[in-house]
Amino acid sequence: MTTKILIIDDDPITRLLAAEKLAEENFRVFEAANGQQGLAMIKQIKPDLVLLDVIMPDIDGYDVCKEIRRNPELASLPVIMLTGLEDNASIVRAYDYGATDFVTKPINWTLLVYRIHYILRASRIHDQLAHSESSLANAQRLAHLGSWEWWPEHDTTRRTTEYYRILGVRRDNLETSMYAMLEHVHEEDRQIVRDALHSAVKGTAYQLQFRIIAGHSGMRVLHEQTQVFYHTDGTIERIEGITQDITELVAAQQRIRNLAYYDSLTGLANRQLFRELLQHELLRTKRNGKQCALLFIDLDRFKRINDTLGHDKGDMVLQAVASRINTCVRSTDIIALAQGQNDMVARLGGDEFTIVLTDISQPEDAAQVAQRLLEVISQPITIGKQEIIVTASIGIAVAPEDGEDVEQLLKNADLAMYAVKDKGRNSYHFFDSTMNETVLNKFALENDLRKAIEQGQLELYFQPKVNPLTHELVGAEVLLRWKHPERGMISPAIFIPVAEECGFIVELGQWVLQQACVINSDWQTRGLPIVPLAINMSSANFRDPDLLAGVQRSLDESQLLPSFLVLELTEGILMQDISSTIDTLQALKTMGVSLSVDDFGTGYSSLHYLKRFPIDELKIDRSFVQDIVTDPNDAAITAAIIGLAQNLKLSVVAEGVETTEQADFLLQRGCITMQGFLFARPMPKSDFERFMMTSLAASELHKGVFMVDH
Repeated sequence: MTTKILIIDDDPITRLLAAEKLAEENFRVFEAANGQQGLAMIKQIKPDLVLLDVIMPDIDGYDVCKEIRRNPELASLPVIMLTGLEDNASIVRAYDYGATDFVTKPINWTLLVYRIHYILRASRIHDQLAHSESSLANAQRLAHLGSWEWWPEHDTTRRTTEYYRILGVRRDNLETSMYAMLEHVHEEDRQIVRDALHSAVKGTAYQLQFRIIAGHSGMRVLHEQTQVFYHTDGTIERIEGITQDITELVAAQQRIRNLAYYDSLTGLANRQLFRELLQHELLRTKRNGKQCALLFIDLDRFKRINDTLGHDKGDMVLQAVASRINTCVRSTDIIALAQGQNDMVARLGGDEFTIVLTDISQPEDAAQVAQRLLEVISQPITIGKQEIIVTASIGIAVAPEDGEDVEQLLKNADLAMYAVKDKGRNSYHFFDSTMNETVLNKFALENDLRKAIEQGQLELYFQPKVNPLTHELVGAEVLLRWKHPERGMISPAIFIPVAEECGFIVELGQWVLQQACVINSDWQTRGLPIVPLAINMSSANFRDPDLLAGVQRSLDESQLLPSFLVLELTEGILMQDISSTIDTLQALKTMGVSLSVDDFGTGYSSLHYLKRFPIDELKIDRSFVQDIVTDPNDAAITAAIIGLAQNLKLSVVAEGVETTEQADFLLQRGCITMQGFLFARPMPKSDFERFMMTSLAASELHKGVFMVDH
């Protein structure tokens, strides 16, 4: 039978999230938008558990809970209160009104589901207690749940066998007095339990979590819940309680916390916990009028270690560095320098680490720590028979001067770290608000660019290649565009050099290749005109050891025929390491990919080598096309390139065609494939799809000279 859960909350978002999460656990979920509606639905659907918001507009959660408990039939209905209030008074009040448990907002859904399962299990066991004494004993044993009765007037008790087993004592070894069990309670929790017993004697039931020392079992964690029963004259008759061993539950919750807040590789705090701790430290710093420093550590050229030695050894290096950083910060002399008691070390991800130094007296204290870290990190690391030396770049930001919130302080420490990278690495640098704005923008741009693929900010544009004589679309050049969420469109002339400098260009090129193949295959599947797409290949991508495998993988995954892929390479790329270049080009040709020399005529390629390259196409650079009508030299060079291509039996494409005069000149010399603003500007995918269909219609109708309004 499906478990029914009723959510009573005036916030539709909370109800929606709760409904989705609980539905994933196969619970049948019902919703009520206020207290009155919730009380009515309880009578109607008879839920197995209620999630109840504290703050609601008509009647609050406390009164709803109180109304539920007035009905004897609902006395054992589990009620979990959802509250943004964390003060003890609110929590005590919730239990006083009969709540089974409470959860603070924002809600950790994983823990909430875990608690629901636990409470439902406890609820079912509690219901079974009423059936028989024999089933009671068995249920208590299975659930590690003991029960007891206490008559405080004479301080006499009756306890179940499971209760004694939980405490780790024999029945005859525990006095009848309720207070005798206090000697088994952990000394740090003893007063809390004693106060709860005193309150129960005065008529206040309690729910309490505390620790005991249970004989050979050692320390255990118990959860105890009581109910007070009265004589007809209003005096207390007895107090009944259930005591459950929840040690395993607490341990499971701690494991969940470790997964959520700690890095599995190094054991250090992860990004989430780091941000929470830093936020707390910044608030404390502001309150006390003191300073704290954030050290942002990035290992230098760590990617090279992964690429050369493999990720397994790279992980070992990270573990060694993490241990050194942690030990360094915890050492006595470092703590004395930082004058801090809550130094925090975290791994943000990859090869990035952070340290928060608390209560520093002056920025120079952070500098001394940074210098010590550089010395410790750079000591050789021995892994197997290999000795590895790693250096680091450290950026330092001091609060509150360099930022009063987590985002600003982290950003400024990151910028300071990149300033170190820019100046040669293996050093530290304080954030300086007077840093050159261009440098700051470059660092920020690099950081944002690394996130652009993941966050869907990059987009492919397409510039058509056309045959003006037949009005036919014969291909397109793929161009990368970046729509930044804050800066808007960023020119490739700005972000491509940044990508090349930071080594991100390879990943960027691989993404463009994969996307272009997928898009072209999709067009063919949808019956759109079939055209080859040309992709500009950077030097880093062409020299990447994974180039051939990556191209083949992109073709295979998209199921695109290689004849519809053109790779464009500049003369400068081709002339680097001629022998290796020819081998790579030949392998691509064998694969079936077409090859084009981009910006031909601007480099210094030798015709001797050119005829050895297995290329299919030459592209005339726009710098020659621009003045072919007015400049005899450009006209002569352009005509020579066209003639050269014809003699070598290569296709030729003219870039940057913007006027009909330029187009006529090229046609007269035998160049019949062109691209430029005269025909179309680079356009996004949806516009290019419409362009393809328009071009197809124009080609079929043979209407005049092909022209697109630009």
